[in-house]
Amino acid sequence: MLLIAMLACSNFSDPAPFFVDGERHATGVAAVFGADSAAADEEAGGGGGGGDDEADPAAPRVTELTADWVPSGTQTYLRLTLSLTDTQGDLDGGRVIYTITPQGGAAADETVTIAEGRAPSPGTTAGYTPASDTLLVLDGPRDATKQHAVTALVVRDAAGHLSAEQSITVPARTSR
Repeated sequence: MLLIAMLACSNFSDPAPFFVDGERHATGVAAVFGADSAAADEEAGGGGGGGDDEADPAAPRVTELTADWVPSGTQTYLRLTLSLTDTQGDLDGGRVIYTITPQGGAAADETVTIAEGRAPSPGTTAGYTPASDTLLVLDGPRDATKQHAVTALVVRDAAGHLSAEQSITVPARTSR
């Protein structure tokens, strides 16, 4: 009887599965009725889970992310260099999306357009060189005396496919 009351009060949307020591456990209605958790998650409109076992094969793949400080006149920019692959070859016109947080400062969400064969413009355009599969983003100007964290960085190609999230911490620039 208690089970029926719980189900009657539910909106029938299963919460996300949980994991214990790497083992997946379904929750909610699907678990009560013993349904296969993967099928139940799909029926219930998803449920999340761990990892990207079924990554989109058409999505760009970031294979390396590095960052360094680039002085330009009286200002300093943060340069992000991404090595990547894109099986569809449709990065031109896509976007690089990320959050940047200076030490002790507020987070800022950034989006820059990918332009093939062009030098990056600070905060507006990422330069993509297809021959070397390299993407350059200039962010800033920034205060290079502070450590910066770049998080939730994804590359979205022109068709809307998203890479897996990347992050990097950039130490403060030390004087020479």
